[in-house]
Amino acid sequence: MPSYVERFEAMVEEVRRHPRLEVVEFTLGPPATAAVFRQVEERLKAAPAEPLREFYGRANGMKLRWKIKGGLSEAELEEVRAESPDYSIESSENTDIPFAQINLIPLEEALVTRRWEEFEEAEDDEEFEFQGETYLVREFGARVRPFDLFSTYNAMAFVTEEGNGDPPAMLLGDYYIEWSHSRLTDFASYMEMLLATRGIVKAREQVYGEYRGDLQPALQTGADYWTEERIPQLFRKR
Repeated sequence: MPSYVERFEAMVEEVRRHPRLEVVEFTLGPPATAAVFRQVEERLKAAPAEPLREFYGRANGMKLRWKIKGGLSEAELEEVRAESPDYSIESSENTDIPFAQINLIPLEEALVTRRWEEFEEAEDDEEFEFQGETYLVREFGARVRPFDLFSTYNAMAFVTEEGNGDPPAMLLGDYYIEWSHSRLTDFASYMEMLLATRGIVKAREQVYGEYRGDLQPALQTGADYWTEERIPQLFRKR
């Protein structure tokens, strides 16, 4: 199978070919170095899983944003809306919640170097329940490591645990401080979801948004899960 990077590049070309869509930005970071992977291994107390090495070893970060073309007539907008009954299309884009965006930050920033001060603002005795265990919010917050900052209000984050090189991932809400409304997944499954949904922002909530979803089995969704009926209608074969 082609690499993640090759598949994302092909997906971006598909968006570019659509007569009513435009790619605003598509950038790939340089490959992560051996030193980066050593940093991450030290942080996780485990070797990073192969899907992490495969993607970040080719592109240590990726930014993609695409949208409906500007300047379309109302009739043309209606045509696009008719193609996309599952995801609402507006004539002007909200930059806080773009229609489609992926913002995978560098791996060392996600897992090692970046501080999230808002995760440390809880009262000393404030608690949070996750997968049947109760934690101090500050204690649990130290494990929450956002890696896809795809909107101002929502992000996807790893939930790290010592000795696990493939940490589960969950959806964060309310400016990243709501942690109770997500099914868990893994990095490989999340990448397949991004490829299938073309990075449409609302797709994350449709797929992962569920109150106390942490109590449900993790969503492990390989490429074979994303059959035609699960792909956004804007991109289904016509």
